[in-house]
Amino acid sequence: MKGTELSVDACCRAHDLCPVKIRSHSQRYNLTNTSLYTKSHCKCDDNLFTCLKSSNTQTANIMGNIYFNLVQVPCLEDTKIGRKFRNARNNF
Repeated sequence: MKGTELSVDACCRAHDLCPVKIRSHSQRYNLTNTSLYTKSHCKCDDNLFTCLKSSNTQTANIMGNIYFNLVQVPCLEDTKIGRKFRNARNNF
């Protein structure tokens, strides 16, 4: 079932389908996610940020502020020695 904010739904759905993530209280890529939230690849978070900004609706702005400014979930970043957690993007 889709909501009334189709663009926001599409942004969130794409983020939910991010292929590189570590679910809450689990291990993957030699990393442990002890938080309450799934941590996604930074590229997926960047895409969510851009998508919500482009939607430019009240709901998109609320969701962006909650995810990026309030909750600030760290993301997974690729480095030369493997993946690591990176601080969340902010200033939505």
